[in-house]
Amino acid sequence: PVTYALVLGLMFYFTRRFAGVVLATINATVAVVFGMAMVVAFSSLNNLSTIMPPLLMVLSVATVTHFLTEYARNTHLVGADQAGRQSLRELLVPAFLCELTTAVGFVSFSVSRIPALREFGVAASLAVMGAFATSFLVLAVTVRWYGADRLISTKAIATSERVERVVGRYTELVIRRPRTMLAAMVVLSVVAAVGLPLLMLGSFQS
Repeated sequence: PVTYALVLGLMFYFTRRFAGVVLATINATVAVVFGMAMVVAFSSLNNLSTIMPPLLMVLSVATVTHFLTEYARNTHLVGADQAGRQSLRELLVPAFLCELTTAVGFVSFSVSRIPALREFGVAASLAVMGAFATSFLVLAVTVRWYGADRLISTKAIATSERVERVVGRYTELVIRRPRTMLAAMVVLSVVAAVGLPLLMLGSFQS
């Protein structure tokens, strides 16, 4: 309930439209149901599986937010008739790569000697890819019935010029100073590696 309340609040803040909130909620619910089905089929309910619903909700809500932003932008660029298809085409590849890399990360758990972790890795990878598929099915159906103006306000934070300026400046920074960004990534990786010995592993039971 708390997670859903956060999703509802954040989506209304991002979209300023009740229909956008409903869309995100439906999409997240379908993703969570599919993900937990994968847990039941390939793993078991344990402490690890409890992270599945929040994870799938984050991924599905991020996909919806990204889509609605592109949907609103393309409505002004190519017109309402083509905006839905154009937005789906633009989002399909980057969203797929994002979900695929996440799934590959979970699949790496399948080589673990811990049964619960190994089973969770398989279930989580299938759940993530399932969330990707269900999200685009929900979005494809949505664009046939609702225009961008019904789902996201032009005054919403997701479509504001302020956000576009911030994202644009960050993109320019990455392009203009790749060595700086690489150095920052290396520093963060080293800090993370130094902290690895501090991790305390508990015992897992299948």
